[in-house]
Amino acid sequence: MIMTRNSGMVIIRNRTRGWATTFEVNSQREICGSEAEWLVIDYRLPNGLYIPLAKFGSVTFGGAFATGLGGVMVSPLGAALLDIVQGGAPLTATSVDPNNGLLTVRYAGM
Repeated sequence: MIMTRNSGMVIIRNRTRGWATTFEVNSQREICGSEAEWLVIDYRLPNGLYIPLAKFGSVTFGGAFATGLGGVMVSPLGAALLDIVQGGAPLTATSVDPNNGLLTVRYAGM
């Protein structure tokens, strides 16, 4: 949630387990207010080799949205979806169901 042009509040809720966590984000530069990101990072060791990505099956996120300035809510529908690619081979396949807005990340590696 954007609080000012330079600060915001991140709220992550796990409705299955019934917990939530929040933290405030402050920036010296202006926060755009029109986009949100969820990142899954493929970690690299100091020697340049990658830590193998866990074969996690699939994970589905429901009720994912961001609230921007003026209370405008943005959902994953129409978002730019990016996948992890290593050595030219995709390791994840991300999709959004246009009927309900559920965002699914599926392990696509070998």
